[in-house]
Amino acid sequence: MYTFNIEEHEYRFRLLDNWIKYPNKDGNITFLVGNKENKSFMTAGVEPVDKSLDNYKDDFLKKISEQKGDIKIEPDKRELNGLPSYYLQFVMDDSKGRPLTYCSYLIETDDYFINLAAWTSEENPSAETLQNLDDMLSNFEQLK
Repeated sequence: MYTFNIEEHEYRFRLLDNWIKYPNKDGNITFLVGNKENKSFMTAGVEPVDKSLDNYKDDFLKKISEQKGDIKIEPDKRELNGLPSYYLQFVMDDSKGRPLTYCSYLIETDDYFINLAAWTSEENPSAETLQNLDDMLSNFEQLK
């Protein structure tokens, strides 16, 4: 289990085999975990709640469009372990022009929006890789 805090709130999720925590030098993300064997990583960005979840999702989609990302699975409103969220999947190039396939939950808590994202740089990622990303994302929960 990997546990992290955002101010007074605690969150956790289960790391799959061969996933490890990496040093996080980016102040825009909360943590960085990864599995170099299948070229996959997971992180979370946090923003204060200052609009509706629907507006947060729309703003996120604009950012993907501006970066010339390609939506593979349209945002689907879900509950993620009791938290309102949207799930989506998209492909977007990294800074070196390599396509990355993302699975992402846009989650609303009482105080924050959490963009929980897992991605792989595998070309044409296998169904198993995408399922592993979804498995890690879907066991995310707020503890307190």
